[in-house]
Amino acid sequence: MARALLAEAQPALAAPVPPATAARQWRIAAAAAPAVWRRRVARTLVDVAAGRLEKLVLARAVSVTADAPLVPLRVLARLRAAHPECTTFGVAHGGTWFVGATPERLARVYRGRIETAAVAGTAARGAAPAALLASTKERAEHAFVVDALRARLAPLTRDLAGPAEPMVVAAGEAQHLRTPLSGTLRPGRGLFRGRPRCT
Repeated sequence: MARALLAEAQPALAAPVPPATAARQWRIAAAAAPAVWRRRVARTLVDVAAGRLEKLVLARAVSVTADAPLVPLRVLARLRAAHPECTTFGVAHGGTWFVGATPERLARVYRGRIETAAVAGTAARGAAPAALLASTKERAEHAFVVDALRARLAPLTRDLAGPAEPMVVAAGEAQHLRTPLSGTLRPGRGLFRGRPRCT
């Protein structure tokens, strides 16, 4: 399946970047009003306190309108230059692209081993790393993700391992707690073969 996905992406990767005039102006509009966002956050906090949720990642959608066409490969190049410490990705489907830069890499499989990392627990880049490491809230959030990854990867691997304590990594305007995990894949297992179903 991985080879089929790569073959599908090859034409887009091999094509030259089309000439385009760089956008000079753009307008950003939020999909939801600030008051709506605050209500969603408040409801989430109530659900966490009541034990109905352990973790929920809220996201705010925005739309960007530019005065010139946005060329996906140029956007990717800008993202890579602006965030060299992040994983840059671009997925094309027909005429639609999904692009981004993230401090998290889903996984790397090489010579029978799988590598990934739990990245959770965040503070502003200017905050002291020691404060992030000492935060009960951020450590609990991080531990939840580490435990979830271990549970998902255990059936796939023979010797899943990672450090007992997270490290602090900077990415963009934030810094995060990160725990790398790696292990030897069991025969017949991989990202696209024999993976356990998510429930």
